Amino acid sequence: MPRELQFSDDHPALAGHFPGNPLVPGVVLLDRVMVEAGGHLAERDGGHWRITQAPAVKFMRPLRPGEAVTVSFDGSAEKLRFRATLTDDPDTIIATGTLAGIRE
Repeated sequence: MPRELQFSDDHPALAGHFPGNPLVPGVVLLDRVMVEAGGHLAERDGGHWRITQAPAVKFMRPLRPGEAVTVSFDGSAEKLRFRATLTDDPDTIIATGTLAGIRE
C-alpha cells in the first residue's frame, strides 16, 4: 500500500538547508522512506522489520517543504524497491532506489 509523506516548514532540518530557499535534505527523506518501508514489510509479511541498507538511491528532483510525496514499494525484503512521486503529480519522480531489511 502506498504511503504519503510530507515535511512541514518548521521541520528542524530545514533551518540551514537552505535559508530563503528551503529544501528537504535527501537524508531526511530517505530516513522517512526507510521507516515507512519497515512498516510496509510488517503489514505485508508480519513481524517487526528494520531496514539495514540502502544500496541504491537516486534523487531526481528537490523536495520542498509542504509538498506531499507518495511512496510505493515492490519486491522482497532483501531487495525492496521504492519510488517516491509527488502526490499531486505522480509523473514527477522525487527519488527511487532499493532497500534491504531484516526481520527482528
